[in-house]
Amino acid sequence: MEILEIVSGAQINGAVVHCALLCREFARLGHSVTLVCRTGSKIKGILGDERIRVIESDLHRLPLDELRRISSIVRESRIEVIHTHMTRAHNFGVVLRRFCGAPCVATAHSHIVQPLTWMFNDHVIAVSDATKRFQLKWNLVRAANIDTVHGFMDYESQAAVPAEAGAEARASLGIGPDIPVVGIIGDIIPRKGHLYLVRALAEIKRAIPNVLLLIVGDPKRNMGRKYDRLVREEAQRLGVTSSIQWTGYRTDVASILRALDVYVLASLDEMFPVAVLEAMSARRPIVATKVGGVPECLTDGENGLLAPSADAGALALAIRSLLEDRGLAHRLGERAHALARDRFSVQSQAPRIEAVFERVIAKFDRARAGTGAAGRAL
Repeated sequence: MEILEIVSGAQINGAVVHCALLCREFARLGHSVTLVCRTGSKIKGILGDERIRVIESDLHRLPLDELRRISSIVRESRIEVIHTHMTRAHNFGVVLRRFCGAPCVATAHSHIVQPLTWMFNDHVIAVSDATKRFQLKWNLVRAANIDTVHGFMDYESQAAVPAEAGAEARASLGIGPDIPVVGIIGDIIPRKGHLYLVRALAEIKRAIPNVLLLIVGDPKRNMGRKYDRLVREEAQRLGVTSSIQWTGYRTDVASILRALDVYVLASLDEMFPVAVLEAMSARRPIVATKVGGVPECLTDGENGLLAPSADAGALALAIRSLLEDRGLAHRLGERAHALARDRFSVQSQAPRIEAVFERVIAKFDRARAGTGAAGRAL
């Protein structure tokens, strides 16, 4: 299969990693893969596969020069399907399909209302059933034109992280081996719920005074910087500043995960969080809020603990239960690991996306053949 992947994220985020993993897996499976990304995009640094052709583009639709250039590449390369990720790529892809005569499949990684884009894709892949419901309701995608293929992570790379990585990460951060560490990983933005986790920390400290909260990630744009200040001010107000370590952006997340006693997702909304899948693969006991696609990968009491969103008291109670009952924490972590391996690896999910592509291509070819026959009859 000749596949064109288009991603518009310049930095590293869940959608960019998703696209990179798919490119590598499709190439490994023997497909011809071309990637279109923005100039200077960091996805090139994480691909590491010379079998993937990379083309840089500003993905502007006007003037039409860039659409014409990429359309020529699509025709010359005999691309059979276009697959897009993130807003600018989606907008570019639905117009590109009109220029080059190839079907376009868009993967929905976020909850953004844009019906005039989503309606015109040949097919949509939702990374969770929650995202599928959003697309059906708000973006007017037809039920026949959407499938859920759950998100995934690079299980093999996660499994290859050595057992001692957690201790080394703790040492690099100056954290002793006996300190109970709770961690949250991701962009510092309001949707991620850091504020409620800081409030939960104040409650946890009453029972576990030496607990440490590790906040891994950077504020994202101006909104994130304002939120970062708000969270720090709340920590100071509650007297827990000394119990928080802010690491900023880290490239060794797989090692840091193994340094945690409990991984927390405190989000107010989520599509299908890759960070949770990575924590599952690392055998971490997880506390997560019951939002979006989270209940599709975690079952409360079976392979994690779920709490209502925006509820610091519920978060504190769940985190304390795992810090105080190491047997429970171990059982949940092991079950989460098994589920991540079996259901949420790129190796298990790529064939399902292949199947979607094959159906879309066949449908597109039938429609084109029918149009040609009708034209000849006229």
